[in-house]
Amino acid sequence: MTDSTSPENQRRYPRQELIHDATVTGDRIGEQPCQIRDYCPGGMFLAWRHGGGAPPPLARGDRVKVTFGVRLKERGERSQEVTGTVAWTFDHGFGIAFEQLDSDTARILSKLAEATRRRKEQLRKTAPPPAEAGALWQKLRTLLDQHLRLILADLLRQVDEQLFQDAAKATSNAEQADFFAAIKAIKREREAITRRVEEQLHERLEGLQGGQGSGPRQEAGGNGLSLVDEQEFETFLALSSTIARLEQQYKKELFCIEQRLSRLSGGEVDPEDNPFGVAALLKSIARGFLPLALGKAPTMSLIHSIEATAAPSLGHLYREANELLAGAGVLPDLDYDRHQEALRRQYLERRKSASRSPAGPAPREEDLIPSGTVPPEAEPGAVSSGPGGMAAGHPHPATGPPPPGVPHGPAGAAPSGARQPAAGEQQVPAASPSAGPASPSGAV
Repeated sequence: MTDSTSPENQRRYPRQELIHDATVTGDRIGEQPCQIRDYCPGGMFLAWRHGGGAPPPLARGDRVKVTFGVRLKERGERSQEVTGTVAWTFDHGFGIAFEQLDSDTARILSKLAEATRRRKEQLRKTAPPPAEAGALWQKLRTLLDQHLRLILADLLRQVDEQLFQDAAKATSNAEQADFFAAIKAIKREREAITRRVEEQLHERLEGLQGGQGSGPRQEAGGNGLSLVDEQEFETFLALSSTIARLEQQYKKELFCIEQRLSRLSGGEVDPEDNPFGVAALLKSIARGFLPLALGKAPTMSLIHSIEATAAPSLGHLYREANELLAGAGVLPDLDYDRHQEALRRQYLERRKSASRSPAGPAPREEDLIPSGTVPPEAEPGAVSSGPGGMAAGHPHPATGPPPPGVPHGPAGAAPSGARQPAAGEQQVPAASPSAGPASPSGAV
């Protein structure tokens, strides 16, 4: 990992934390959902929102455009753009250097950063007292360890059987030899595999407990990828459909866990860093096997075994984690369905407001809305995971697609009564439905 205190890694300007949904567009990647995490006058750091799979193939030097939505007091929604060059990348994010930052965009980014600071302060004020929180974190770690050991024990048994079956079906002696070599390597490294997985998840849990909200990050250097990087990329690519499927299956449980962990930690919980999240769990397990360099065919056997093992086990973990937190008084009345209904109403209200708001020039300082909040009926006492006051996992209701159950026009058409973008103004792209939990673009 690059030393953030080294002279070559020092930034000319201090970074300001900013949590806000966006999309990034580039020649290599097309249009991809992402989230702004911090910025300074010289550049910006963004995290991917690609559903837990392999990151899009962005490289240093690529020119990209970042688009994000803002909400104005009298004129509804509008989109804002900034262009830049990719300065560095790592497994779940990237940094860009701005080509030019005009005064209007700089003012909006400053307001969004201010809203993020206010949001974090609100979370800190409502977090449990340190003594109570410390005891809860210890119980969460014990719960995670118990379930993780069961999952890994079942996985190691399952993958041994799967590799043996696949070896019997091998189409060549060389392929069969690879399967048998993988069986031996896994048996030899059982304890090391378990230790590597536990260490990764413990680091993420400790990051949340310390209010850091970020787990281990590795920057990708050079123009190419190392052998381990290529193997990791292929493994995560194979895992991506499994992660997306399980995130959809457990979306209600994950929503509640992320909201409760946000309240407990007094800060935003990144789904990539949530040690209970599908992406973090499955990627940590896969990384535990990476040093073995199993080869392509045995790795696919491993992926199938991970899916077969994790799918039924995660439900038990999520139920017990939510029961533990709710029983300790952390958002005991949190209700996913009621929150969804509030989002639908909020979406329709903002669309109606936007239809009455004429398009205008760049926003003035006095036009910017400082911050928004989730409607009280959404979830009693629950946190919202973005400066716009929307909860994790939902795009901004006035710029993204409508929540489930809200009628809208045919594909490509604006919903009835919606404001059409003015000449030269770009419509804010919809967030990917499989992008996983994210803080939406809120009011500024």
